[in-house]
Amino acid sequence: MDYWPGNVLWVDGRVSAVLDWDAAGYSDRALDVGYFRMNMYLRGIKEAADIFLKRYESEAGPVGNLGFWELARAAGPLPNSRQWIPASREMGDATPTDGRADNDYYEFVHDAIRRARSGR
Repeated sequence: MDYWPGNVLWVDGRVSAVLDWDAAGYSDRALDVGYFRMNMYLRGIKEAADIFLKRYESEAGPVGNLGFWELARAAGPLPNSRQWIPASREMGDATPTDGRADNDYYEFVHDAIRRARSGR
């Protein structure tokens, strides 16, 4: 339930592990994929969200229920999507800006609604 770049370990440009001891559990993988994609949007790298999904599905197959879980995860930053920016900056990510936060968040929600309505 907390799949985001801060929980991914890399060695030589490749993912070596995904760790999360605070919120470890077993659930629909779409929950983690949706959360990861939302984080990309809120961190100002929304273009990477589709690249990530395409790569993920090429390795693991189609992710069902993605629109539903993206919408469920999108409730986390409410009522203020900008609240996520300071945490990104603390990790050294200068990409997110207050000016883009709301637009990127609402674009993510709009895309998730479209995906959910299409049965994806």
